[in-house]
Amino acid sequence: MAVAKKTEIQRIITDAVEELKRLRKVNEKEFRDVPPVLWFGDIGSPKPKVLVISANPSRPDQPVGNPRIPSATGWNLEKVDIDRLENDYNRYFFNNPATKWFGANPADKSKKEDRQGRIEDFLNGMDASFYGDFAYQAIHIDILPFSTETSFTQIDSEIMAIDGVPQWIDTHVQELIRLIEPKLIIINGTSNFNYFNLCVNVGAQPYRAIQCDKTSIWHANPQPDMPPIIGISMNMGSYCFNRREELVNLGKEVKKQLKFK
Repeated sequence: MAVAKKTEIQRIITDAVEELKRLRKVNEKEFRDVPPVLWFGDIGSPKPKVLVISANPSRPDQPVGNPRIPSATGWNLEKVDIDRLENDYNRYFFNNPATKWFGANPADKSKKEDRQGRIEDFLNGMDASFYGDFAYQAIHIDILPFSTETSFTQIDSEIMAIDGVPQWIDTHVQELIRLIEPKLIIINGTSNFNYFNLCVNVGAQPYRAIQCDKTSIWHANPQPDMPPIIGISMNMGSYCFNRREELVNLGKEVKKQLKFK
């Protein structure tokens, strides 16, 4: 990895840690003292990237000592090991990922045919994967990278009312997009698309929809220097009840209609 990119990664992580410190001073009970999650997936992969965006880290995924985030063990907000955090983010899908949310590794054949579909399956239809076994490396980020005690959907207005938060999110997400350099951005779910459009100043208003069964896929109209952005009407992590095969086929159809290569 180039020195300049490594330096930028460390700066972005450090900035997130400092913002977490600030937010905990505002509301210590709501913003949990656990590592921020800036991304999941190998951003160092030489493969072209597809970026998936949701709202914020789920509470069950972030208890202290959870092996999904090894940095949570011995976590100290005042003495943060930036290199360890970066490694945790990159290695997430090789450790103990939340497969009930993201989906299982398609190379793992166990129980694949009878399990509920997830965002990984939709990505597979687009020739992408969080696990790296397809042409595109998928990366997951959240609009707000901090774990909250309450579900984000219940306190979103309170968080956005905190001085400086919308502006920080705008800068932070755009910095991650420039760092990752995705060929396509996928906003996972209607609410998350609205959060993204509210906070991130890239002009991502939906302008055309691909209708596939009960799911709408919105094209967005970002600024010229941004990659294409689409929004998915259903959250394929939280509320998706489609089988794996249905989401794979949906991904194939969207890829075809987007002419995504």
